[in-house]
Amino acid sequence: MRALETAARRVEGDYGALDVAWGDVFRLRGNGLDLPANGGDDPWGIFRATFYRPAEDGHFVAVGGDTYVAAVEFADPVRARVLLTYGNATQPHSPHLYDQLELYARKELREAWLTRAEVEAHLESREALSLAPGPR
Repeated sequence: MRALETAARRVEGDYGALDVAWGDVFRLRGNGLDLPANGGDDPWGIFRATFYRPAEDGHFVAVGGDTYVAAVEFADPVRARVLLTYGNATQPHSPHLYDQLELYARKELREAWLTRAEVEAHLESREALSLAPGPR
């Protein structure tokens, strides 16, 4: 009981209320975004594994966790919803850096592109490669 009382006093002191929302304290930040987080660091009992570190402003910021999530229906045809949590890029100015973070914050997945036509409909660029002539 003492531990619960201590925790309650700390939450009220740090965040102004006992019923503060998880996403008000735990945040998803990157590329100018600051969004409410979800998930936690219990890998055995939680669907969205997300690991946090304390931030200088008193919040906690996600630093790792689920990178790729997929829900697949093995029907005919196969259907799937997916998410690359932090986007599909490491280059600082890529449009795909954190581009799916808002979906993660809303607990949503996007449609998977499973056919050639679906993939081609979402192409941003195409580059043809060929073997260069030279010694073998």
